[in-house]
Amino acid sequence: MQTKTVATSLAAIVIVCLAAATGCAKKDVDALRNDLNAVSETANAAKTSGDEAKRMAAMANETANEAKTMAADAKATADEGVACCQTTNEKLDRMFEKSMRK
Repeated sequence: MQTKTVATSLAAIVIVCLAAATGCAKKDVDALRNDLNAVSETANAAKTSGDEAKRMAAMANETANEAKTMAADAKATADEGVACCQTTNEKLDRMFEKSMRK
């Protein structure tokens, strides 16, 4: 009878240990699942932030290209003004030389 009690006690101890281990494993899985969800949320936030930065960089690049085009147009206009001024100065010089010869 005593052997039966010892066997029953050992079986009960094994069942309690297995139940405790299963409960701990369940808690570990839940903790890992929560950690995974947190990491996923952080990754999604980082992707959103990266997408916004990419969009803003593209806008800045477009603005820079527009500014470059405007600067080129302004330089072309300035070059035309310089050429006109040089032509006028040449005409004035010729007129002055012509009047000095008379």
